[in-house]
Amino acid sequence: MSRHLFSRKLHRLLQRQPSPSRIGCVHDQQTRKMFWSRGDEDLFRYTSGRWLWDEDRQLKLRYRKFNVAKLKQFAIDAAGARTCKSIEKIAEGGSNRVFRLTLDSGSVIVRVPLVNEAHISISMASEVATMEFARTLLGLPVPKVLAWNSDEGNPAGISYMIMEEAKGKQLSLIWDDLELADKVAIVTQVANVADTMTSVRFNTTGNLFFRSTPTAPSCDIQVKDGVPQHGSDHTISRFVMGPSVASGFWEGGRDCLELDRGPWSSSIDYVRAIGLRELACAETGKPSLVRARTVMQNQREGVNGDTGDIISLYRKFLEVADALCPKEPELDASVLWHWDLRAPNIFVEDNRISAIIDWQDVWIGPLHLQAEHPPLIDYDGPQILDMPEEYKSLTDEKERQRIRDQVCKSLLLYTYEYEMQKRGSVVDSVLHLAHGKTIRETIYFATHLRNEGLGPLRQCLMRIEQNWSEIGGDRPCPFAFSAAELEQHYASAKEWNAEADFWDGLDGLVMKDGWTSNEDYEDALAFFEGLGEEGRIFLDYKCHPAP
Repeated sequence: MSRHLFSRKLHRLLQRQPSPSRIGCVHDQQTRKMFWSRGDEDLFRYTSGRWLWDEDRQLKLRYRKFNVAKLKQFAIDAAGARTCKSIEKIAEGGSNRVFRLTLDSGSVIVRVPLVNEAHISISMASEVATMEFARTLLGLPVPKVLAWNSDEGNPAGISYMIMEEAKGKQLSLIWDDLELADKVAIVTQVANVADTMTSVRFNTTGNLFFRSTPTAPSCDIQVKDGVPQHGSDHTISRFVMGPSVASGFWEGGRDCLELDRGPWSSSIDYVRAIGLRELACAETGKPSLVRARTVMQNQREGVNGDTGDIISLYRKFLEVADALCPKEPELDASVLWHWDLRAPNIFVEDNRISAIIDWQDVWIGPLHLQAEHPPLIDYDGPQILDMPEEYKSLTDEKERQRIRDQVCKSLLLYTYEYEMQKRGSVVDSVLHLAHGKTIRETIYFATHLRNEGLGPLRQCLMRIEQNWSEIGGDRPCPFAFSAAELEQHYASAKEWNAEADFWDGLDGLVMKDGWTSNEDYEDALAFFEGLGEEGRIFLDYKCHPAP
């Protein structure tokens, strides 16, 4: 469809779409919940959900006591205030606990880590530097960090980040009530954010740090093109490129291993580092370094494979590492990319994006691996840009709603892609890269062996072999799966798919580690009890450290 034709069609649809009360465009419902603390103890313990199994261990992991008076004083000093009137817990996620402190001069947000992990120090240091880079050099609407300390030994007794409170309303709280035209306007702004992030290309891959933050190793930032219009050589020199802070390089005892954590001078070096990392972990002979343990993994160890399976598969992965990286320089450059642009992480004011939050784990990585559809508009169903003729005659309201949802999602996705194409953004090329999905999924599953197991990675490498002539060029594929390997894979895949179907069927009611919301706890418990003996396997599960 041409740009002009799409513009006319979009304008026409905006004029005649059903009212918001009849457009249920489904989106991520993970909104921030409010927690009114009853004394300091509620500030320390996890209160935003329950676990159906292994709850005592999970709650113990997330119990973080700290010096409340000291933390309040740090916030007062950072904001230039005189007193702190109140502190309330407003959110708990997978990694952090968030407080709002009301001062005599206004309010600030204080974020502390939920679990004391090995790489908290460098992870927070990189996040603060990344937020400052995005705010000052890219000109993105990012809350200003007023003070931070990643040393758990500071007087507050916990790492902390003090920042301005995001302006506006959280998009997840108002998205369902917005007119379609307003949603389109916001998606257009998201496209502008994506274009801004990818306009600056780096020669190295890794995580950003302040030059004043001790990290080893690190290197000067070299911008390939698109020098930030809000920056200068002087301001850019405040930052350096340091090692990756991704948990895969640090968690589960991996912080004690000698691994290549970057920074890397090319995407091939990065991809190879992933394969060499997993080989090194497998060769230690310690299962805890290789994978996290869940209930189903304990029931079907064969799906994840033994050490020999892991080593064999990652050797295959390394043999094709270079073919997984595009030859075009503009697609292989590294960029900063906020990978989690969901509605809860976007704030709006007067229908304009006023703040983008949650920059944890944002890194400088290869463009072809980073630039994907933002979660806000990600949709893989059929694209329907107009109401079908039969819509008018439909009497089934559920079917009418399903069609309205499809049209809404299709229009938002098409708007994003249209904006990328109109701007001549390199993101448009990445979104349509030949075999791009297969390549991204191969590297993703190679990176996340601990949680995903070997099945998905083996499936991806099988697709690489099948499409090798288009992915690898003239040379023959360096590996071939044997008949025995294929037979084993398909047998294991049935179990893996059954597990995936099981969790998909729960539709977020219960997470794989047993977490459920406070509101859903009784219903979730009743569901697993209703499974009989199979349910008891879950409910009686206790995680014991692997040898």
